[in-house]
Amino acid sequence: DTDKTSDDEVISLSVSSNTEAVYDMVKDFVNSYNEILKEMNESYNAASNRSMDPLTDEEKESMTDSQIEKWEDKIKVSLLRRDNTLSSLITSFRTNLSEGVLVNGKTYSLASFGISSQSYKERGVLQIEGDEGTTTAGLENKLMDALNNNPDEVMMVMTKLADNLHSSLMDKMKSTTLSSALTVYNDKEISKTITNYKSDLKELEKKLQKIEDRYYKQFAAMETAMAKLNSQSSALASMLGMNTNSQ
Repeated sequence: DTDKTSDDEVISLSVSSNTEAVYDMVKDFVNSYNEILKEMNESYNAASNRSMDPLTDEEKESMTDSQIEKWEDKIKVSLLRRDNTLSSLITSFRTNLSEGVLVNGKTYSLASFGISSQSYKERGVLQIEGDEGTTTAGLENKLMDALNNNPDEVMMVMTKLADNLHSSLMDKMKSTTLSSALTVYNDKEISKTITNYKSDLKELEKKLQKIEDRYYKQFAAMETAMAKLNSQSSALASMLGMNTNSQ
C-alpha cells in the first residue's frame, strides 16, 4: 500500500536556491558590463590621429590592401576620441552602477556585495571581491555570503540597478535628433544627414570647378596678352636699334 498522510497532518517543504547558478548570473552581468565599458573607454581615450587624412585614389593605387586597411583602421579607432555623446554614456554606466538603491527600507549598492572598481586607473571596470582570477582572489567573497544569507535582497538590488541603467540609456537615446526609440544613433537620420552632406559637397565641387575654369581662362588671356606685349616690345626694340644704327 502507498503511504498516505492524514487530513490534519502538516508537511513542510524546503527548496534551497541554487546559489552557484545565481552567482554565475551576477558574474556574467558584471563581465558583460565590463566588456562594454572597456570598449567605450578605449574609444573615448584613443590616441589622436589628426595628421592622418583619408587616402586618395592615387595614394591607394601605390599601397597594398593590407597597408590601406591598417591606415583606415587607425583613423577609425580615433573617430570617437573625446566624443561628447560617448562621454555621457560612460558617465551613465558608471553612475548608475555605483549609486545606492532602497530595498526593504535599507540602502544597498553593488559595493555592499563586494562588487566595485578597485582603482581609478580601471576607469569604472568592476571586480567581484574574492572571485577567482581577480586581484582580490582569496579575500572574503561578500557576494557569495550575501547570496547565501539574503538572496532576495541581492536580486532586488541587481534588478533595480539594471532598470535604472536601462532608463538612463533610454533618456540618452531621446536627447538628440540622431537617435530613435531603440538605438542611441538613428541610422535613418544619419543616412539622411550623410546624403545631404554628399549633395552639398557635389554642389561645392561644381562651384569650385567653375571658379577654377574662370581663373584658367583669365590666366590664359593674361598669358596671351603678355606674349603679344613681349612680341611688340621686341619689335619696338628692334626698330629702335635699327634706327640707332642708321644714325
